[in-house]
Amino acid sequence: MKYFVWVLVFFVCGAVPSYSQVGKQLAKSVVKGAEASAVKGGKTAARAAARQAVADARHATRLLERKLLAQAFESRGRQVERTIRQSIFQVIMPLDGSTRSSGFVFERDGEIWGVVPYHISGRVGNRIKMRFYREDGRPVYYFGYVESSGSYGFNGADAALISLPQEVREHVKPLVISQEGPQKNTFVDSFGFPDPDFWPKDYSKNPNRRILDLGEYKIITTLPEEGRGPGACGGPLLNAKGEVVGIHSGSYKGKLGFAVNARAAIDDLFTAMENGGKLLKPLMFNGVKIGDINISENIGLVEVRRDGPLVFSRDFKHYPGSFNHTQLEKVIPAQKGDKVFIFIQQGVQEVRMEVYTVR
Repeated sequence: MKYFVWVLVFFVCGAVPSYSQVGKQLAKSVVKGAEASAVKGGKTAARAAARQAVADARHATRLLERKLLAQAFESRGRQVERTIRQSIFQVIMPLDGSTRSSGFVFERDGEIWGVVPYHISGRVGNRIKMRFYREDGRPVYYFGYVESSGSYGFNGADAALISLPQEVREHVKPLVISQEGPQKNTFVDSFGFPDPDFWPKDYSKNPNRRILDLGEYKIITTLPEEGRGPGACGGPLLNAKGEVVGIHSGSYKGKLGFAVNARAAIDDLFTAMENGGKLLKPLMFNGVKIGDINISENIGLVEVRRDGPLVFSRDFKHYPGSFNHTQLEKVIPAQKGDKVFIFIQQGVQEVRMEVYTVR
């Protein structure tokens, strides 16, 4: 007896989620039909053929679903890039109009917010002048205020939330913050204004930055030639879906790029704003809590002394490797009995010191 299985696939634009359901229904139909025939014919081989048909149908469905999702994400990313000029802005110097950094807008609970680097914005309450661009390319200026701020340095949340007048909505297209966050060994594109004289048609794209490593807030990427230079900080890093996974924060010797994990930093900045500027996280060494650090603080100098003499010293504000406040033993080489001195800063100002004797 011969068995024929006809597979029909309907392509409907924008209906990506339906492919999975179609595939599941298809597989169920295949197994019911084939197994019914097998039972009627009483043939073991037919049952095996039915099971194989099901496996093949499910495999084909998974491949199709992945391909269509990838195409949908790529298409969405291209659409975001076509309007990126209305999603990013320039932070400018009020005296001469030169660009200090880049920034971008996103929406949360119905309100439009701006994001800029902390090392540009400074502390809560500071007034920020921004240049946005209308759809036709004409500039429009707004002032905003720092409502919640992180800290300086590559080991901190180098970002700040800017409250904006809501009339800015008529000129901007808010970006979406990725809820998945950055993924190691994936590629992202960054956008910004890395030159004081750049105007809207000349914003820069730095494509294909591969994510090399991830820390608590820190993202380490490759840094292609395009889009480097002062003014690029604060620009968004977009994944294939066109969603923000990072906030560009600097580079190291022109070889590595650094960014802040957008979802982690923005969520923490909102939490701190709701708690009077406080969001304490533990400093941990080999699983032992040695102190706390606020989101508005960063680790500066670290020294290790062994029976008095200095055996290790490093300024972690510019440390190019991955960093996690709960795993300090990975970046501070100390052994039992050593004294570890951690100098905590707020911005560039030293505010206190934590001392820990390694157990």
